[in-house]
Amino acid sequence: MNKETIPKILIVDDSPTYRKQLLKALNRNNYSIVEASNGKEAIDILKEEKIDLILLDLVMPIMDGFETLEKLSEHDKWRDIPVIVLSSVSSEEDVIKTFHSGTLDFVHKSTKISVLIEKIKRYLHMKNKMEYLEDTASELERILEYKTKKLFEAESKIPIAKYITSILHNLRNPITYVINGAELLHILIEKLKNEIELQKEKNLEIKNLFYLIESRVSEIKKAGEVLTIQTDLLLKKGYRDLNQEFETIDLNSLIKSEIQFSRIANPKLKDNGINTELKLYESPLIISVVPSLISQIVDNLISNSIKALERTKNPKIRIETGKELNYAWFSVEDNGTGIPEQEKNKIFNLFFKGTKGTNKKETHYGIGLAMVKETIDLHGGKIEVKSKEGIGTKITVFLPIHPQKQEQV
Repeated sequence: MNKETIPKILIVDDSPTYRKQLLKALNRNNYSIVEASNGKEAIDILKEEKIDLILLDLVMPIMDGFETLEKLSEHDKWRDIPVIVLSSVSSEEDVIKTFHSGTLDFVHKSTKISVLIEKIKRYLHMKNKMEYLEDTASELERILEYKTKKLFEAESKIPIAKYITSILHNLRNPITYVINGAELLHILIEKLKNEIELQKEKNLEIKNLFYLIESRVSEIKKAGEVLTIQTDLLLKKGYRDLNQEFETIDLNSLIKSEIQFSRIANPKLKDNGINTELKLYESPLIISVVPSLISQIVDNLISNSIKALERTKNPKIRIETGKELNYAWFSVEDNGTGIPEQEKNKIFNLFFKGTKGTNKKETHYGIGLAMVKETIDLHGGKIEVKSKEGIGTKITVFLPIHPQKQEQV
């Protein structure tokens, strides 16, 4: 194990004997250990060193465990450090108080060290997953900001640009909350299973776990409501200002840019081994559109194809552009589950509930495709769907060619 990747654990306990016992066990598992005899010493250490997990006693001189938890919650860099409380005090009131203070787990000192080590391994693994999610969210946010700047002109020329920037900014916090909240729910559910299996202080642990799960579900619901409201505002504003934002662009360039973005924003393209093929028309296809809305259509169709390919062997997506009479077109084709024949005429209906694949219990809703159809109609275009269940789907979007610009090509 590389020294730089060795997790560093801070033991905070006023008992030298217990610290020594923990130190011996943790060293055997290749952890880097830092020790403190009270909360004040722990805070001083945190100011100087990066700590991955804290083992915290409750009853200590100078600064006890509860005060230490309060200090941790007040500091941006410390509040997300996993804390396991180790104490011989186990009253229900104290245990609940530690959970309300932000601790991840409460372990009685009589618990076997081997059980504690397994908990530490699991929580450090989950911490790494959380950090990966946060890094991914930050990268997507950076890409989103870049795409917004590229797709819209300066604020003085496009009134909606400033509005969208504001909306996107407001969306950041609830989106992050939803991601982190969902991941924490997963952690808590796994912990609940472990506690039931171990049957250690079962009733009290389960009670507190359900409290945390219920609280987190409520927070996720509120964040989802905020996302829904702000997204609706964004869409309404976008359609209202549609006529002010038409640009003359090359469809080939837009499609190429979107594919590059999808390969970054949709890790499943790589993780699921999806083979992506792009075939562009040999000449520029000049159209007059709102680039951001056409980009949303491409993103939506590619996302639908990815979902349809979840259980497909040798999954493939083919994106192609072309010209037919007075239309430029692009298509997204996959070899996924396909659309049942009886549902083909309904997929563009708002809130249509359809079956997904061969498992008829799985469902999805047609909001995305309904908005695709509305956007194409606003551009004077049309959409064509060819699909066979179990074989795949090809959706083609036709957009009017800009007559004057096309003649110059």
